[in-house]
Amino acid sequence: MAAEEAPAEDAMAAEESPAADADAAMDFDSFDAVATADISADELTGTAVYGSGDEEIGSIGDILLSEDGTVDAVIIDFGGFLGIGTKPVAVDFENLTFLRDENGGLVLRTTLTAEDLEAAPEYNEEAYLSAPEDNSLIVE
Repeated sequence: MAAEEAPAEDAMAAEESPAADADAAMDFDSFDAVATADISADELTGTAVYGSGDEEIGSIGDILLSEDGTVDAVIIDFGGFLGIGTKPVAVDFENLTFLRDENGGLVLRTTLTAEDLEAAPEYNEEAYLSAPEDNSLIVE
């Protein structure tokens, strides 16, 4: 009986292999770059965020405007499940890469990783306003 179960166990092990996980990465070959000037503030909210491994690592939960009304940073909601237990992290707007898919959907692609977001300070409005450079991630 154990010999008969081995193929099923092998199939399950193959499904859990790192190669199977690689299929979860987004393929951005058919996406077009978008100038940040062409994106509305309303459109940014809810945008999926893809990290350096091209896997979804969060979504834009809010935007932070500078005194002149331009976008200063985005708040990436990281972790959690179905919006519960997420950690908001401020990420400087400069050097972010936005793309559109063939249907016009917007995504943010960044060099940040889930580990970067985990290690970053949780967004706090008061702390951010007093020292934005110390309370946000800067993508280079």
